[in-house]
Amino acid sequence: MSQQTNSRAYEVGRGRPPKHSRFQKGRSGNPTGRPKASRDLQTELKEELSELVTMNVRGRQIRVTKLRALLKKTCAKASEGDMRAMALLLNWLPPVSSDQRSQPKDFAAEDNAIIDSAVRALAGKPKREAGHE
Repeated sequence: MSQQTNSRAYEVGRGRPPKHSRFQKGRSGNPTGRPKASRDLQTELKEELSELVTMNVRGRQIRVTKLRALLKKTCAKASEGDMRAMALLLNWLPPVSSDQRSQPKDFAAEDNAIIDSAVRALAGKPKREAGHE
């Protein structure tokens, strides 16, 4: 092989592309960027329920997330006696293990009776007679 150091200043070949086809300064090799990943239903639902909305509570307008607004409306309907809203709320509750079945200390006795009757009604169980516990 003969060396041609002075006759040709730049030789095109392996690892030495022509100067006109090299990467240009200031221009990205990937101008459109990496494609966005597709989003699943759970991600879309979380994003939608975390958006803020304005609602009236006791005559005042407050801004809450859509999830909070949904919970407030469902609780209000359930407290008015809407059985579908009650069932929905009870389905949202986490399962209760056998050691957690005792009622919380802050409920009054009549509240416990109302809660027990609502749970029995939704579960389709007959009402227990007083004194047969």
